[in-house]
Amino acid sequence: MAEAIGLPDAVREVRELLATDRLVGRDWIERSAAALGVPIEPLLPFGGRPLRSFYTEAVCGGTVLALGGGRAAGGGAEVPMAFQSALAGLLLASELVAHASGVKQAPRRSRARSTCCTH
Repeated sequence: MAEAIGLPDAVREVRELLATDRLVGRDWIERSAAALGVPIEPLLPFGGRPLRSFYTEAVCGGTVLALGGGRAAGGGAEVPMAFQSALAGLLLASELVAHASGVKQAPRRSRARSTCCTH
C-alpha cells in the first residue's frame, strides 16, 4: 500500500494509520501527490478520511491513474483485476455455506475483507 501511494519508505506510518484508523491529513496527501507526480487538488477531497478509504478511492478508484500517477513518477500503477471482488465474494460465500452446514467450524472471531477497491 505504501508503494502504491507513492511513499515506499513510509511502511511503518502506513501500518500505524491502518491499525489506528486515524484520518489522513493534508500533509499526507501533499507528500503522496508529490511522490506520485500528480496535482494535489483532485486528491484533497479524500483528506479527513482513514488511509484505507484514501487508498481504496484515490488509488484503486482510479483517481491517481487518471491524473497520470505512476507514469509521471517513473513507476507503474496499481490497478485491481476485474474479477477480484467477485472471487472474494465467492470465497466468502463458500466459507459461510461450509460453516452453516457444519462441515467446517469457523474460528469464533473471523472476518473476510478485501484489501482494495470495495464497490
